[in-house]
Amino acid sequence: MPDLDFAGLAEEARQAFTPRFDEVLRRSRRRRRWLSGLVALAVAAGGGGLAVGLAGGGDTAPPDGAGWGGHPLDAPAVGDRDRLYQLTRTCEPGRCTDHVAVSDDLGTSWSRRAAPGPADTQHRRILLATGSTAVVAAYGPEGAEATYWTTADAGVTWRQAGASAGAPDASDLPVFAEDSRVVALSPTTGRLAAAPAPLPLVHAAFPIYDGGGWWFFGATGDETVPGSDPPATRPTRLALAVSRDAGRSWDVRALPGDDGLVDVTTADGVLVYALYAAQRGVQVYASHDGGVTWSAGAVVPVEDPQGGDLLATRGGTLWLSTTAGVVRSADQGRSFAPAALEATQLLRFHTWSGAYVASVESGELAESWLSTDGERWARLPG
Repeated sequence: MPDLDFAGLAEEARQAFTPRFDEVLRRSRRRRRWLSGLVALAVAAGGGGLAVGLAGGGDTAPPDGAGWGGHPLDAPAVGDRDRLYQLTRTCEPGRCTDHVAVSDDLGTSWSRRAAPGPADTQHRRILLATGSTAVVAAYGPEGAEATYWTTADAGVTWRQAGASAGAPDASDLPVFAEDSRVVALSPTTGRLAAAPAPLPLVHAAFPIYDGGGWWFFGATGDETVPGSDPPATRPTRLALAVSRDAGRSWDVRALPGDDGLVDVTTADGVLVYALYAAQRGVQVYASHDGGVTWSAGAVVPVEDPQGGDLLATRGGTLWLSTTAGVVRSADQGRSFAPAALEATQLLRFHTWSGAYVASVESGELAESWLSTDGERWARLPG
């Protein structure tokens, strides 16, 4: 791997910008590209855009009466060309209840269904949605193991899932990693199966990509934090692990560096981007060979260099959201220009079923936009 130009990172900045590993992992679980034949969100009849009204960089008001009820707990998940899933919570004095809201008309109307998981569940995440199949992780008190629940009928019924003895098929989709074991789901049967070869990474949790292979982000080792008392360790040698044979073998590809990593994204498994904190902003690195070699791209000025989110689209556009706003690149990260997608706060990008979702994530997730082509965005009803 060639030497990289880190001249834009002052030494003191390199010392300050330690990997925000937990944050990058948290976002990586949403980097899934479920590019199965079930997906590719369709535009409305007549080619005029989605029923929710896609327009170049703009948004539309939600239809009258739309709403999932309660407070959203995460970004919407896109299951197919019409179906959306939304985790929500309703509260009354002394009691709060979680639900899985499902829409079959791109958010015009919603059905609220019981959320799966044991009574002591603290929070939930939708890990996968494709068609009427979905996987939800239910997290209990600190230290308790997560439980995983699947539905094959869009949330009408749920069953607790356990990995079967059989190896995954080529069409199965990776859902999560537990220690070094990768678990994948069949989008047609709802069967979970464990990959036969262990994942050669530590701290990996959720896949970032699956079209043309399985992709995980993590580290290849740990190192002791100098001067820590009591002794502490941190992940080092950050890397991508790629499998193109349903988890039977893995290829490890190093990221540009350990210090200052903010985000990783790819749309096709060939062109991969990594975002790092720089001295005066954030800097993009691009790989044109699936993460084998890297080259430095543009530095985008921003006051908070550790806050940012990347989205690579199938059409080639690279979106970058920071606390200073949203910018886009049409030349693979070499330069950026202001974008028409506007939000009041930092956006987090998510990819579901070939569609893209951009969401404001704060104490209460209040705004989300949908794009089917990575160019035009429409505000989702809610």
